[in-house]
Amino acid sequence: MHNDYTRIQFSKTNSVTGDYVSDAKVSLYEATVSDEKVTKGTLIDSFTTSDKPYTRTKLKYGQTYVFVEDEAPY
Repeated sequence: MHNDYTRIQFSKTNSVTGDYVSDAKVSLYEATVSDEKVTKGTLIDSFTTSDKPYTRTKLKYGQTYVFVEDEAPY
């Protein structure tokens, strides 16, 4: 049986303490890669980071995705 979908988890953490960083505005896009250059495509979702990982399910297997931080929390 072949699984056609996958899921991802995303969290923003402090590089010194390892604590979750809340209130960053992030967008998830489908993307393409050509000559080692990543180009964002269709917007899939936008969210605000919190003290729990963001989870997105039913993503297309084999598709490239890119996260973009639209607004820093501080």
